[in-house]
Amino acid sequence: MQIFKVRFFRLLDLTKLLSIGALAALGTVRLWSWPIDVLPDGPYEVASSNFEVVDQIPTNIVDYLKGGFDNGSPVYISSLLKYPNEALSITVNVPDDPSLYEEHAGTQFPIAGYVVYPTASTNTNEDYIFPFIGEGVRTFPKMDKPGDFPKFADGFTRFPLIVRSHGFRSHGLWDLYEMRFLASHGYVVACLFHGDDRLRESQSQYTLRTLSVHEFITNLITHPKYGHLIDTQRIGISGTSFGGYTGLALLGGKYLNHPSSVNDHRIKAGFATVPWIGSVGNKPFMEDHSGIVGVDDPFMAVIAEHDQIADPQLIMDALQHTSGLTLAFVLKGEGHGLTELGAKEARTLEVLFFDSFLKHSGTTRAILLGETFVFGGLEDHKIIQRIPEEEPEEIPNGG
Repeated sequence: MQIFKVRFFRLLDLTKLLSIGALAALGTVRLWSWPIDVLPDGPYEVASSNFEVVDQIPTNIVDYLKGGFDNGSPVYISSLLKYPNEALSITVNVPDDPSLYEEHAGTQFPIAGYVVYPTASTNTNEDYIFPFIGEGVRTFPKMDKPGDFPKFADGFTRFPLIVRSHGFRSHGLWDLYEMRFLASHGYVVACLFHGDDRLRESQSQYTLRTLSVHEFITNLITHPKYGHLIDTQRIGISGTSFGGYTGLALLGGKYLNHPSSVNDHRIKAGFATVPWIGSVGNKPFMEDHSGIVGVDDPFMAVIAEHDQIADPQLIMDALQHTSGLTLAFVLKGEGHGLTELGAKEARTLEVLFFDSFLKHSGTTRAILLGETFVFGGLEDHKIIQRIPEEEPEEIPNGG
C-alpha cells in the first residue's frame, strides 16, 4: 500500500466572518460551487446482530428502551432480551469515584446494544420486527440467529467501526435507519442504549455515557463473533444531540475539566448532528469551553439554523476551542428535529466525513475540504473549516 505524507494548510475560518444571523442575510448567495448529490444507500446489503426480546413484553416497553423506573425500581432493555448471551449486552463496573459518578460509584451498570454490518448477498436470514409501536425504526435486517456467526461481506476485509450515541432520554431504535445506511456504505455500526432515565437528574448522565461507550467498544472489538472483522485502527463515533457531547467527550473533552474524565483514544474521528454542547448556565465543557481543548482528532458538526435546543451560536463558539481539524455545516431553515430532506443531507455529509477520515479516501477528503455543498433540496453552508497547518502522521492512500 502506498504511503504518503499529507500536509494541510489553514484555508478558512468562516466563524470569524459569519454568525447565524449573517448566514440568514446571505439568502441564496452561494459561497461554494461544487454540488454533491444526496447519497443513496450504499452497495452492501446489511444484517444485524441478535436483539430479539421475549414474547411477552410489558406495555411500558419504551421505559425499558430509555431506561426508567417501574414502581420505583429501575428497568432497562437488557432484562427483556430473549437470548442475552447472543446479544451485545455487558455489565460495566463503575469506578469507585463519587466525584465523577456520584451515587453510582462502585456499582455495576448494565448496557445493551446491537450492531449492523455489511453482509454477504447470500445471507437469507429473515428480518426481525421489534414488537412495539412508537417512534423510531423497528426492522432489524437479516438478524443473526442464535448460535450463528455473522455472515460478513467479504470475509477477508476488516471494516471500520462507527459507534452511534443517541440523544438524551432517547433510545437506540431512533438511530437504526441511519445505522443501516452507514453499514450499506461499508461500516460496522454499533449502537448502545444509554438508558439515561435510570440516572435521574445527576451528573452521571454525562459521565456514565462515556464510560459505557468505552467499555462497549472494548467488548465489541474482542468479541468472538464480531471483533476479528473490525479494524481497530479505524474507529469513529457519531452522535445526535446529547450524543454530540458524548462524542466530543470521548475524543478528548473533559467533563467540567475533571482529570479522570473518560476519553477513548482508539476513536479517530467524530461526527455529530445537531450536537448539544451546553446551554445557558449548563456547559459540561466549562463556561469558556476549555474542556474540549484536548479534542485533537477530526470532528464535524451539522448544525440546524433554527435549533431551539442545541444553540447554533454556542456550538460555533465551542468548536473554536478544539485542537484538531474541525468542520461544521449549517442547514438553513431546519430545527432540532431534522426534516427528511435535512436528514438526507446530514447522512450524505456523514459518509463523506467518515470516508475521508476512517477510510482515508484522498478523493473524498478533497471534496469535503473544498468548495462543497450538498444538492438535496435544502440550502447548506460550510461555516467552520479549521485545519491544522501540518498533519504529520502518515495516512494510507486508499480506502
